Amino acid sequence: MGVRVMGDAGPASPAAVYPRRAVLGVAAAASSAAGLLAACGPARPGPAQAALTLTVALDVYALAQYGTAQTRAGLYAEVLKGFEQSHPGIRVRQTPFLATAQNQTAIIAGSAPDVFPDCCTYGTYVYAGLLLPLDTYLQRDNVTMSVFAPGMVDWLAYPSGTFGLSRETDANAFAVNLGVLDELGLTYPDTAWTNGDLARLCAAAVKTPATGAKRFGARFIYGGFRVLQEFTKGFGGQVLNAERTVQSLSSPGCTDAARWWFQDLFWPGLATSGFTASVTDTAIQNLDMNNVLHLYTVWKDQTKWALYPAPVYPRGRSTGMAGNFWGIASTTRNPDQAWELLRWLALESVWQRFAMRTFLFPPALNSLLAEWQQTVEAVVPALKGKGLGSFTEAASQGWARVADINFRYATSQATAVDDLAWSQIQARRVGVTEALVQADRQVNSIEQSAPVQRAAARSAAAQFPVHGPSVANVPAGL
Repeated sequence: MGVRVMGDAGPASPAAVYPRRAVLGVAAAASSAAGLLAACGPARPGPAQAALTLTVALDVYALAQYGTAQTRAGLYAEVLKGFEQSHPGIRVRQTPFLATAQNQTAIIAGSAPDVFPDCCTYGTYVYAGLLLPLDTYLQRDNVTMSVFAPGMVDWLAYPSGTFGLSRETDANAFAVNLGVLDELGLTYPDTAWTNGDLARLCAAAVKTPATGAKRFGARFIYGGFRVLQEFTKGFGGQVLNAERTVQSLSSPGCTDAARWWFQDLFWPGLATSGFTASVTDTAIQNLDMNNVLHLYTVWKDQTKWALYPAPVYPRGRSTGMAGNFWGIASTTRNPDQAWELLRWLALESVWQRFAMRTFLFPPALNSLLAEWQQTVEAVVPALKGKGLGSFTEAASQGWARVADINFRYATSQATAVDDLAWSQIQARRVGVTEALVQADRQVNSIEQSAPVQRAAARSAAAQFPVHGPSVANVPAGL
């Protein structure tokens, strides 16, 4: 890959668009790291003793598109020098990213990275007591959570505290293939379109070539129960109470949202969910900030298209965002220093700008969202005027909510119940309301008994020394 990174002086010239995603190249990234390091800010006092070593997992599967793992590790090392320079008592060693079950097992064994990222599994970590509570540090350093997208803040906040910080702001918007609408003689939707407009447009997006009828319809990025969380808020529904111990899927707002999805979009065959549908077979797509670059590599300039914000549902706009977070292992030997690293990754601009300018990742900080849009448009000028602000507005204005439910105790068990109910509705084995009522009863029963289960789980974990046996000697997963 050729490599480009933007320095603080301004954006680089446009980079090539590669088969799976538009990227800023990697070769020049290391040489540009010095420009990023200059933005580290004043040094925070470090420990007086000899420098200790923290481990951090940085690489995740999504980064496999950007050079080799060794190349990326080299880039990370250059940027991490900025942290070490501002924290002379700490050295940082990179470790491989572990899958969720492996990482959770390693935390119990005391061999996990001090600081690590994960996605969509925050509830399972909190439930098992595997994340270090951050509230004391947040209060001490006067960290205001409003620096992150409101939907992410709500997702991370538990009655018992906050245990993670946002890793990136990956909100969703809609891409509309205007060329298909031209072909079918359909009027373009207004940016203030409603869920009814979306359903009518999907119903009209039918092409009949010589080989037979072909439906274009809509495609939603999430599948199963998660797709409901894209727009439930827009119907006035609230899946969980404030304590995260009572589920209310069968409340009017939630059932209205489910009926709209199945009756107006899914059952008529005009919408799909998940990644099963080809982007070339859809007129309208719901996608996230990262996928807009993948979409560009498919549609490019040969397709006439634009980005639209989430439709206006009966109670306002609503869409999803990814639950990507940073956490600290509860078994870390150096909690204070681990917080310093987590704080630097999530709350200071050096790492945020590095990821944004090198990989075009949407930053976690609201203050950098406008810069993300400028960066993407500089790399791919054809995206200017396409409506990239639909993503940033959804994140900053609170339309975007994390499309994962975090129950107070038993997240994995509860979501399994909800997914089963969703599949039964989808197959028309049971009515919408009936299935959601049954799901509420089962989930709420689990939540009522979960404190006892939680105590048993912690007792089982306590049989292992805090920094005890190798991962191989700890039961896999939780």
